[in-house]
Amino acid sequence: MRVVLDTNVLLSALLSPHGWPDAIYRAWQKDRHRVVVITPTEINKLGLVTCVPITSGGNHARQNGLTVVIAGHDTTGVAVCNQMRTFDLSARAGELKYIETLDQQTTREIINRVTSIIDPG
Repeated sequence: MRVVLDTNVLLSALLSPHGWPDAIYRAWQKDRHRVVVITPTEINKLGLVTCVPITSGGNHARQNGLTVVIAGHDTTGVAVCNQMRTFDLSARAGELKYIETLDQQTTREIINRVTSIIDPG
């Protein structure tokens, strides 16, 4: 995945080595970005997927109840539910790789958290 790193994220990462900008910067350096796909298979077959990123940081989001812990898998960290992104699969052909399927309880919790952000009522 090609990413343009925002200057503010870079500066924040350098000034505060344990915050979420640092986690973004470290992932960018490694060129590894794991996400949880939250759209159903039927939507994914149309060529679009909506995802939330997984990070080991996300302290601000954690403190505000916007994350779900992912543990007991090859993938660990927190799903940052207020940072949803939609990707065009055809534009990302060859860049994406399936890693694993999370357990239903974790996936449901992530989807519920995203839904509560979109429609808090």
